Amino acid sequence: MNIIAIIVTYNGLEWIQKCLGSLVDSSIYVKILVIDNGSNDGTLDVIKDKFPKIEVLETEKNLGFGKANNIGLKRALKEKYDYAFLLNQDAWVESDTIESLINIHKNNEHYNILAPMQLNGSGALIDRLFLEYSVAPCRELLTDVLVNSEKQKEVYTTEFVNAACWLLPHKTLEKIGGFDPLFTHYSEDNDYINRITHHEGKVGLCSSQKVFHDREFRQKDDDFVMLTNRSYVNLLANLKNNNENQKNKFYYIKWLISHFINWIFGNNKKHYKAEFFAVVKLLKNYKRVIKHRKLCQEKNAHFIE
Repeated sequence: MNIIAIIVTYNGLEWIQKCLGSLVDSSIYVKILVIDNGSNDGTLDVIKDKFPKIEVLETEKNLGFGKANNIGLKRALKEKYDYAFLLNQDAWVESDTIESLINIHKNNEHYNILAPMQLNGSGALIDRLFLEYSVAPCRELLTDVLVNSEKQKEVYTTEFVNAACWLLPHKTLEKIGGFDPLFTHYSEDNDYINRITHHEGKVGLCSSQKVFHDREFRQKDDDFVMLTNRSYVNLLANLKNNNENQKNKFYYIKWLISHFINWIFGNNKKHYKAEFFAVVKLLKNYKRVIKHRKLCQEKNAHFIE
């Protein structure tokens, strides 16, 4: 059984020892590959000093989450690893997490992604966003946890799990490929799961397994750059799933004008300013976006290169 763990790092000094240490201590051997996106905070020094046997590929610039992970996923495909395990730099697993996920997948091979429950950094609570986006929509899991605790299944089908901790079987990489590079940061995982759904695949949540994701108090939702970026990737996601809007560039030009008016005269100026610049970015890349949308409808839209 060959497993490769892929960790994209960017100024992750605060967490990197916990993250990599948890993989080194795994109950099953995993090949660990770090893709560094140009860290300048000492992250690389710590890795080379504390984990000299871990392979590190330095991009020397920030490629974003998706493109950097694709470097590792390309390796996983080429070298025919049975599983690729994606883990955020600000997350760490228990010693048996990876082995347990693999064993669960062997009994449930129809799942394209398996993921553990995400707790916060202290382990005291379920990660807030994970609870909202992954657990809450999974009514079967909620029912079993609250009512039938003694009858919990080892895996539940859910609509979405963020890519902070994913187990990807080789067959998923063959069919779905890597992340679409249109999504530089945020919503790469939404798009990936949309493609899995398009191919009638499934995403599984393993309620008995844990990963600790220490992302609280980091970036504020009112940050203008983040607002603009989130607006842009939401537009991309909507564009790629709405045929009427895909064919109607004029729709977005009208949207641009309305957001500009709301930015100047409305109450929530920061929000509409962010939306305005997001639409500008979309229109600027419109032809490329449409090309990628068409690729996503093809059977082998891998986006590995």
